[in-house]
Amino acid sequence: KWDKLDTYEKEEINKNIKNELKQYQWVNVLRISALNNKNIALISKTIKDVENQLHTRIGTSELNIKFRELWIKNPPHPFRGKRAKLKYVTQYSSYPPEFSFNLSSRIPKNYQMFIENNIRQNFNMKNICFKVKINA
Repeated sequence: KWDKLDTYEKEEINKNIKNELKQYQWVNVLRISALNNKNIALISKTIKDVENQLHTRIGTSELNIKFRELWIKNPPHPFRGKRAKLKYVTQYSSYPPEFSFNLSSRIPKNYQMFIENNIRQNFNMKNICFKVKINA
């Protein structure tokens, strides 16, 4: 019952969401009140946004340009003594979007999360799940 909470309680809930669900910071949390009819229109707008994001198709050349730039600026740390090189990136499916990264060797898990975060930021996929397949 969001509408019955005072400001302090709302802040505490927001802090808990942020702290407890760190790996899901990209999820859009809607704060609505059916009783006061507050932010109800936000639901349909969010659904449309999510639907559009799920159908997003990104060209292979655009992905490769963006991730080659990223790879040069922030290369992954060597994994088991080998430094990975990016061969190419492609989106092989949509709804949900699925991406394939073809590399010369494996990369650390934190760099995989870095890649996912960059897809979210650079290609407007902020509210959806998508798959990233790393081929090494």
